[in-house]
Amino acid sequence: MITVFTEIDSLPNKVRQSFDAVAQCLGASAPAPLVAAGQRLSQAIDHGEGAGLGNPYHNAQHSCEVLLCAHFLSLWTDLEVNARLEAILAALIHDFHHDGHPNGPTPFRLERQSVNRAMSCLIEAGLPARQRRRIAALVLATEIGHGLAIARACHAYHAGNAPRLVMPVAAPELAELAKSSTATRQALIVCEADVLSSVGLTVEYAIRLQDKLSFEYGVSLEKEDKLRFISEIFPGFIIGTFFQPNVERLRQFLLLHTRDVSATSVDRHETR
Repeated sequence: MITVFTEIDSLPNKVRQSFDAVAQCLGASAPAPLVAAGQRLSQAIDHGEGAGLGNPYHNAQHSCEVLLCAHFLSLWTDLEVNARLEAILAALIHDFHHDGHPNGPTPFRLERQSVNRAMSCLIEAGLPARQRRRIAALVLATEIGHGLAIARACHAYHAGNAPRLVMPVAAPELAELAKSSTATRQALIVCEADVLSSVGLTVEYAIRLQDKLSFEYGVSLEKEDKLRFISEIFPGFIIGTFFQPNVERLRQFLLLHTRDVSATSVDRHETR
């Protein structure tokens, strides 16, 4: 997967090429509305619209990686082609017009912005209102602080292990996940695809992407921050369980590194 991502990095029109390749794998083509919408969006990103120009992390390369990861994860489900395409389209949308800053104190700020900016493409491609609402729900679920927890809680609800949630006022579309176990699985695919490259491949790739995010946000993200992310914020894969051993390898590396740093700090302090 990393080899593919590396090769894609230097391709012209890489988002459109990636989306077209996925659509072809699924046997879908224009003028199907989902494919037409994906082509419109991917072409817009390739042309610099909403591609996070200047963002070291949230950019066209990230769009490619997430949509390809969403396709790969969807293959491990029994979802129909249209359901897979909805998830892949949501992956394409999820960081559309990302401004290079975190959500801050406003939950769903970026995700709502992405939905709003992409909506004209969905309408022009002929997606009906109900389908647009479902895709919006999948995008809003990628909000790591609240949306992911809702998607996981809805998964537990459909499995009979949790009560039905009250959805946040800022993201009423997420009620689609409580209505449908299919929508919940779609949301988990997109959420897990969003972080797969960052935590589920190799240690080296995980650190490389965190360095890009650190540069984008203008803050120093340390290995302790990565450890906190996989220990407290991202609780592990549900769809992509195949990748969980890689998360554990990353965790062990980070634990060892932070222990070494702590021990060195103590030694320096005691010798003063």
